[in-house]
Amino acid sequence: MREIKVKKFFYTTWEIVRDPSAFFEEVREEGWWPAYRYLLTVAVIMSILSPLAWAFGVDGESPVNTSLSAQRDTYRWWRDTLRPQFGNWSYPLAILTLFVTIHLHLIFTPVLHFVFRLLGGRGPLLNAWKAMCYGLAPTLALGFLPFLGVLTGVYATLLQLAIGPATLYRVKDGRAYVLVVIVLSIVIVAFWHGIAP
Repeated sequence: MREIKVKKFFYTTWEIVRDPSAFFEEVREEGWWPAYRYLLTVAVIMSILSPLAWAFGVDGESPVNTSLSAQRDTYRWWRDTLRPQFGNWSYPLAILTLFVTIHLHLIFTPVLHFVFRLLGGRGPLLNAWKAMCYGLAPTLALGFLPFLGVLTGVYATLLQLAIGPATLYRVKDGRAYVLVVIVLSIVIVAFWHGIAP
């Protein structure tokens, strides 16, 4: 039974990354729990693998090495506060902190819903919820390792804030692509700010 669930999880991840529009069409009628269960699994995996990468010397503060701002924020707190005070016990604390911090991005769900309704989209708040939960899929593609983090982070951002919601809210006439340009611009500025002196 567990093997079937693991296969389904990785198959879901593959489908989201490979053909996100088709995937989001497929889950349009789905309830809130499958999307949240997926997010929980991603949060557990990222919460364990990120501190493990830090233990091996990967700089978790650089946007080049991390997919999520939650990773960077937790890394800074772990490096500056937890590790000096708790030593090896700082790793389990970092895992717990990162798990909670990954969930904080869900507070943007109502904002995303509002934006896509303004763009002429149709559908409930549940659409934004699914986009935010399933949109984290690329971060599992080595989003905690050097140089791959930035690529998976950009793709996850596009899935969460543009491709997923555009499909779920049925925004077809190009308005979602304006949002894609805005999102890409913000990501590029944030990336440049993060690596420029």
